[in-house]
Amino acid sequence: MKKNILLILFTVLFSYSVYAANNAKDVEGFWAMPERPKGRMKTAKIIVIDNKVYAYAVELQNNVKSTLDIHNPNKSLRDKELIGLIFIYDIVFENGEWTTGKIYHTDQGSTYYANINLTEDKNTLLLKASLDKSGVVGATVKWRRLSKEESSKYNDIPRNKLRTVEGKGI
Repeated sequence: MKKNILLILFTVLFSYSVYAANNAKDVEGFWAMPERPKGRMKTAKIIVIDNKVYAYAVELQNNVKSTLDIHNPNKSLRDKELIGLIFIYDIVFENGEWTTGKIYHTDQGSTYYANINLTEDKNTLLLKASLDKSGVVGATVKWRRLSKEESSKYNDIPRNKLRTVEGKGI
């Protein structure tokens, strides 16, 4: 009897710790982009819709030459603003982990595989962009979660104003 109670208690605590460790919504919020490598985007917002992760630009670097998606493979979309552009997509949260999705590199017009993980304190996001789905050939950068005070200067962009690299909504 005592062993059964301990087993049940251990199972409940272990299940809770796995759930607490990773939750699809844990990545939501405003994030500071890394200083290196330097790109045009400075701040992004991550949202989760139906367990799918999306990230879009909310602020660009101060010294960007163009605020438009000038490297978009589709020439008809090169006149669209980078603000509101979903550049991370198709990352699905399954079994306590985020699966490999895609990242669009706005400074090159190229799309790569992407994988994300959170540190234990949930204030650092590790983003790995790679040429291959398994992530062997790629680089990892750290994003920093903005505090509530830092985030308060940004407004959410309505979903119907967000667009993908293909010019579609989500």
